[in-house]
Amino acid sequence: MSICGDIERIRSALWGVAPFMSSILHRVRIIETTNVETAAVDARTWIYINPKFWEKLDFLGQAYVISHEVTHSAFGHPARGMNKAHLPWNLAVDSVVFGLLCEMIRCPEVEANSVSAGTIGELTGADIGDIEKMSAEERYELLVKHAKKIRVKIVDIIPGNGPAGGTVVQEGEGVFTSGSANDVKEVWRDLITQAYMAQRTAGTIPAGLERLVGELIRPKLDPRTLIRQTIRFGLGKTVISDWRVPSRRQPDSLPGTRRLTVPTIWALVDASGSIGENELKLFLGTVYEFARQTTVHTMSFDTEAYELVEAKKPADVISKVAKHIHGGGGTQIQKALEKTLERMRSKDLVLVLTDGHIFDIDEPAVRGLLSKVTTRASACAFATVDKEIAAKGWKTIKLEARENGR
Repeated sequence: MSICGDIERIRSALWGVAPFMSSILHRVRIIETTNVETAAVDARTWIYINPKFWEKLDFLGQAYVISHEVTHSAFGHPARGMNKAHLPWNLAVDSVVFGLLCEMIRCPEVEANSVSAGTIGELTGADIGDIEKMSAEERYELLVKHAKKIRVKIVDIIPGNGPAGGTVVQEGEGVFTSGSANDVKEVWRDLITQAYMAQRTAGTIPAGLERLVGELIRPKLDPRTLIRQTIRFGLGKTVISDWRVPSRRQPDSLPGTRRLTVPTIWALVDASGSIGENELKLFLGTVYEFARQTTVHTMSFDTEAYELVEAKKPADVISKVAKHIHGGGGTQIQKALEKTLERMRSKDLVLVLTDGHIFDIDEPAVRGLLSKVTTRASACAFATVDKEIAAKGWKTIKLEARENGR
């Protein structure tokens, strides 16, 4: 059977056990060529397969290998490693992919020759549990700093464009042949989101997949530090009602059974013209982290206040919130505060994510709104990437990206 026929069989088989992988497999461009030793991916996210290598694999081995390469392709590993040392980067991303596939597809024969978190641990002396929580970039930095000698049997990451020639096995999305690097990146972001939702519908989300998808928008920050610095206490449970019937023996006693709830967070995201892509990713990453703990109502603003988008779980930040960020104009927060006050409940939390350059922040009307928010909220904070804002009752977070490996 041809590679094309094998790929189709693999897609059908994976749909029941790994719909995420099946969903993105038919979207990638695949080339059959003898110009690679086994299989590889280039910076355009094209996949190359050596037919002689492919024919030696059984069906399970083929499913594992193509899933491995598709993961490299979907998460842009070649392009992300463009300015990095080739061998340690290949090790780092291979170990990440291995961790994901172990939760989706098991193939002991191929796994025996694969790079895992254990491999990184042997080379660096780091704890395997800690390595499993690291991003590819963090694993790379660990290898560069601590690995004395690196030996890689198979290198499947091609930093630039792949070899010329070969036969197209699968065309994939048109953007992969004619689009810019940014176009390719954005298309993969959308495809991954769709595939992630397909996997969620199946009822199982591997931890490795959750981490990989989260890295699309999550910044390199330490959320524990963020919470410590600001509104950790606000995330405690709040009494919202009491349903116990008063005691007959002590009719004047206060009811003793309380119903508790975790307060909602209102995240006001500055999307004005002064906010760049990196700042916006940092803001969305912060929302993502808080969505792990409670419901987050997100509203983007510039001179206007745009629609509210609810995130009940981290996946909603990727599939819903990120797609409904509007702005590009000046920066005025009055309408966003008014809209928040109209809808928020007592003891909710309010977080404004901004660069701090808010033109109307000193206007009496805005100062009055800030004061009203503090009287209703359990905690309020400005998370700023630049200018700090002083307002009574409001905490200030200096929101910065964390260096890789720290």
